[in-house]
Amino acid sequence: MSTYLITGATGFIGKRLVKLLIAKNHKVVLMTRKPVQGHDSIVFDFENDDYSKINLKGIDVIFHLAGIAHNMKSFKNQNDLYKKINSDSVLKLAEVALKYNVKKFIFVSTVKAGGIKLNSRKMISEIDQNTPEGIYAKSKRDAELRVLALAVNSKMFLSIIRPALVYGPGVKGNLDIMLK
Repeated sequence: MSTYLITGATGFIGKRLVKLLIAKNHKVVLMTRKPVQGHDSIVFDFENDDYSKINLKGIDVIFHLAGIAHNMKSFKNQNDLYKKINSDSVLKLAEVALKYNVKKFIFVSTVKAGGIKLNSRKMISEIDQNTPEGIYAKSKRDAELRVLALAVNSKMFLSIIRPALVYGPGVKGNLDIMLK
């Protein structure tokens, strides 16, 4: 039985992943901003907390799902916040994972990191590496490149997943906007 750490565990994908792993009798630890009743938790705020205080002893696999995706409001320092949460946090958490000999680090990025063109009808594949558009896509691509550089000469297995539009009961974000 493996022990999984899930960031973004209270989000749309995270909730379902936690449920699936528990159903398969894995131990699950949530990394959230607030404790979640009924679950082992590491309380951590990617924007403000100190990464050196994270204890990953006993963690085998990390699913890093946390990030900013659908911030519909424009504000000062928006680029800085996206970089800090969507890129810097990935690298810093992966560095802590290496320190604790975590076996696998699975980073959930976005299809937009591959530079998908919004008005294009061209099919894309995993080998397409166009320039990402927008701060969300750019921050995710930056995270991919940084964590790849870190993991390439390590013993930690790294997987980057680039999901496209996510949907299902209770969905928010792009699909919710399109349906309105």
